[in-house]
Amino acid sequence: MSRLHSLVTIGLSFGISATGLAWAWMRYLLEPVDEFALWNHPLEGEMQRFHIFIAPIFIAIVAALWPLHIRPQLKKYFTRQKGRLQKTGALLAATFPCMALSAYALQLCETEAACNFWLIAHLASSAIWVITFTTHVLLATLFKTRQAD
Repeated sequence: MSRLHSLVTIGLSFGISATGLAWAWMRYLLEPVDEFALWNHPLEGEMQRFHIFIAPIFIAIVAALWPLHIRPQLKKYFTRQKGRLQKTGALLAATFPCMALSAYALQLCETEAACNFWLIAHLASSAIWVITFTTHVLLATLFKTRQAD
């Protein structure tokens, strides 16, 4: 994976994670200032727009990385002994479709039960994604640092 691919992926992952966390905090943890307010926080709408704007770009980048990095690494994962990077990478590859499809389903759900189901699926898969991606990047950085020594 080239340095540019890595930086773009990390940057977009950080952007979508930060806007998602901020939006979730504003939407679900804050009390509205006014009982008639549409938003719990004045920037909630902006966080939602930024999050939804970044998401398709992030999905496109991950799709572009599939043949360059993800598929070859998954092939290694299933054909030889698994290292820490392959384990976190395999979990990322499994979690990403859940995260993306649940986000899409959230935009289309009509009943409260369906929306709650997709919301829980999206929040859970996103939390797993953020923790695993952070671990994956830190392990890759540590591995490269040890190789350089």
